Amino acid sequence: APGIQLTRFGLMNALTNHLAIPSPTTTKMCHYPPTTACRSKQYSIIVTSTASNLRILFLNLLSWLTYTSVDSIAVVLLPRLQTNATLESDAKYGNRLLSWHSNPSHKVKLHLVDSLWDTRWSRLVSTEAVVWMDGDIPHVGNNRGLQAGFLLWKENSHELVTSRGWMIERMEPLLPDVESRRLLESSVRTDDKQKPYDTTASNSTLAEEATKPPTHSEGFVSMCKTDNIRLRLDEQEVHVPELNGLIHHRDYLCFLSHKVLGRLRQRSQTLDESRMTIAVLLTQLSQRPLRLYPATVKRPEDNTKTTTTIQGQSQKRLRQRRRLLQQDTNRIRRRRLLLSMDEVMGDESFVSTLMGYFGSMPSESVSWCATTNRCPLHHEAAESNLPWLQKNHNKKC
Repeated sequence: APGIQLTRFGLMNALTNHLAIPSPTTTKMCHYPPTTACRSKQYSIIVTSTASNLRILFLNLLSWLTYTSVDSIAVVLLPRLQTNATLESDAKYGNRLLSWHSNPSHKVKLHLVDSLWDTRWSRLVSTEAVVWMDGDIPHVGNNRGLQAGFLLWKENSHELVTSRGWMIERMEPLLPDVESRRLLESSVRTDDKQKPYDTTASNSTLAEEATKPPTHSEGFVSMCKTDNIRLRLDEQEVHVPELNGLIHHRDYLCFLSHKVLGRLRQRSQTLDESRMTIAVLLTQLSQRPLRLYPATVKRPEDNTKTTTTIQGQSQKRLRQRRRLLQQDTNRIRRRRLLLSMDEVMGDESFVSTLMGYFGSMPSESVSWCATTNRCPLHHEAAESNLPWLQKNHNKKC
C-alpha cells in the first residue's frame, strides 16, 4: 500500500524478526539454484500485462510462440475484473486469447490477478529457465537473440541474464564518496571477480583482454542514508535489469512469496512498482553482476546471394524498421517509468528506497561485447560477436 514505508536497512530488521519466531517444520524452504543447468532444453515465459493494448499483446504472443525453445507462456493480467471484461468484449484479440487459454494443449495460459504478488509462481513454469516479458509494449528482439541468452544462462544458471536494464547514477555531490566506498569494499573481496564471459579468444589481444577482470569494481557496495540515486536506461552498462527479457532460474521465484519480504510486497502494488521491485529483489538475491545478451542477433549472411529480400523488402530496410521500432519502444519505456516515478516516489526515488531497504547497491554488468573491439551499432549482434557461442570458448556445458 502507498502508506507503507520502507526504512533503510529494513531487511535486517525483517530477518531478525523472522528468525526470532520458530517456523513450523512444514514450512517450505527456498533454495539457491545450481551454477549450471546444462540439461535444460526449454524455457518458460512469464508475461506481465494490464491488457491496455490487446493488439500489441496478441502480436507479441504470436511471435514468442514461434521461438525455438519455448515450453509454455503464462500471461499474468491485472487487475482481474477489468482485464477479464476487456478480453470478453474484444472479439478480434481478446476472444482468441481466451480460446487459446481454454485449449489444454495450447502453450498460452492466462492468469488474472489483482496484484502481481497474488500470483502462484510455482504454477506458472515447468522448466528450470524463466524468461520475463512485458506484454504492454512491442517486443524488440528475435528468436536468435533470446536463444543466445538462453545458452549463456545455461552455463551460469545461478546468475541473472538480461538484454537491457537501468544504470544507476549517483546524485552529486555524493559520487566521490560512493565510488571510494565501492573501491574500499571491493578490495577485500577476491571471490566475486567475474571475467567477461569466461572466454578465451584466438586473437592474442582479445585473449589478454578476456582474462582481465572488468575495469569496474565487482561486488555490491553498501548504501548509506545520505546516498540518493536515479536510473538511466542502458543496454551495455547495467546495474539493475529491466524485467522485460530477464532470464533466471525458477528457484528464485520461491523467494518472491517468502514471508520475510512481506513489507516489500505491501509497498509495491502497481504493476510498474512490482516489476521494478522484482528486478531489484532478484538482483540482490543473485549477489552477482548481471550478464548481458543482445536482444537481436542477425541472421547469418548468405554469401551466395548478392541481395536478400524478405517479403519484398531488403535486409537494409528491415534493419531500419527494427531500429525505429526499438527507438519507439525505448521512448514508451522511458515515458512509462518517468510517469510511474512521478506518481509514486515523492521526494526520494522509489528505486533509492528499494536499495536502501536492502542496504546495498549492485555492481555494474559486463557487456556481451566486452571482449570485442567494438559493440555493433543498435546492438544488432552477429553470432560471431558473442564469446560464449565461439568454438574456442571454455564451455561449461
